[in-house]
Amino acid sequence: MACVDVLDFLPANHPARKEIIAELKKVSDGIVKWQQADSGLWWQVMDQGNRKGNYLEATAAAMFVYAMAKGVNHGYLARDYVPAILKGYSGIITKLVKTDGDKTSLTQCCQVAGLGVFDEKNRDGSFKYYVSEPIVENDLKGVGPFILAGIEVQQLVGSPAK
Repeated sequence: MACVDVLDFLPANHPARKEIIAELKKVSDGIVKWQQADSGLWWQVMDQGNRKGNYLEATAAAMFVYAMAKGVNHGYLARDYVPAILKGYSGIITKLVKTDGDKTSLTQCCQVAGLGVFDEKNRDGSFKYYVSEPIVENDLKGVGPFILAGIEVQQLVGSPAK
C-alpha cells in the first residue's frame, strides 16, 4: 500500500518514482504468485498453503487487492493484474464477508503480528507464531483497506458509484 500511495505525493519527475513503481511491480508479482487458486485469497503464512493451522487471512488480502487495483488504475501496473485483482476481491466478498441482519463483518483478520519480543511474547517469525495470533472480525487494518479496495475495484471495472 505504501508504494502505491506515496506516488500520489511525488511529482512526476521525482527521481525515486521509477524505482518505487518497479518495487510495486515486483511486490505485486510475488502477491500474484502466492494467490490461492480456488478462493483467490492468500494464506496467513503465504508459502505454507494448506498446512494445519494456516488460514485464509482478510487484512492482507484487502491490502493486496487495494494496492494492485490502484496501481492498475493509475497506470503503474499493467492490466495483466486485473484477473488476480478481481479474483482476490471476489474471494474477500464470498469467503471473508458475512452478514447477520443489518451487520456486515470482515472475518478472519489477524489481530496483530510482528517481529521481536513484545509483552514477553517471542514474535520469532515462525509458522507457529503467526498462526497463534488471535483471529478477529472487523480489525481496522483490514476494514479500511477493504473499503479502499472496493473503491479501486469499482473504478477498475467502470461501475458507477451507487
